[in-house]
Amino acid sequence: MLTDPASTAAAADAIWDGLPGDRYALDDRERYVESPRKSCDPGAMITYRGTKLRYSVPVTVHSAFRERLERFETVAAEVATRVYGRTPQRIRHAGGYNCRTSTGRHRGRLSEHALGNAIDIVGFDFGPAKKTDVLPADLPKPLRHGFQVRVQKHWGSSRSASAALHARFLRELTEELRDRRDIFRGLIGPADPKHADHLHFDVSPWRYVRL
Repeated sequence: MLTDPASTAAAADAIWDGLPGDRYALDDRERYVESPRKSCDPGAMITYRGTKLRYSVPVTVHSAFRERLERFETVAAEVATRVYGRTPQRIRHAGGYNCRTSTGRHRGRLSEHALGNAIDIVGFDFGPAKKTDVLPADLPKPLRHGFQVRVQKHWGSSRSASAALHARFLRELTEELRDRRDIFRGLIGPADPKHADHLHFDVSPWRYVRL
C-alpha cells in the first residue's frame, strides 16, 4: 500500500463531509493503492437501468451507488418538471464503473469510477409534451416537441430562448444536487476543462464541487 498523507486525512474528512449519520458503504475503501487492477471488484457491480427515470443504456455501478442514483433521478425529475413541464425520457451518460486511477490532480489515487461509485452525465432527452402535461406559460414553442439537453452545448448558453432555458435547467439541477449532500459529495462540471462535456457525480469520502 502506498503511504500518502492524504490517505490518512481521507478517513477524517469522510465523517466531516457527509451529513450526520450519512455513513456510506464505500467510505472506508482505500483509495491510494499500488495496483488499481487488483483493487477493483467487478463482482460488486450491478447493471442499473433507472427507477424514477431511465438511462439511455444500462449503467454499471456498485450496488451501494444505486440508491444515490435513485435520489438523483428524483431531483432531476422535479427540476425538469418545474422548468419544462415534464420529465426526461432518458438520461444520457458516459459510463459508471471503469477500473482506473484518477485522471485529475491525484494521479496516484483510485478513481471513484474504479469503485463503481461515480457516473458521468452527458445530458437528457425529452419527448414531445403530452396533452396532460402542465407546461409553463413561457415555454418556447419548439420545446413542446422532443428535444435534447447537452452539457457541452448548453452549459451557460444564451444563444436562444430554448438554449437559455436548457442552461437554466442544468444550473438549477446542479445547484440542488450541491445543496443535497445526501446524494453526491463530489460534483465536477465545465469549470474543470476536462469535464467540458459532462457532469461527474460521485460519493467520494472527500467533498469537492467544481461546477
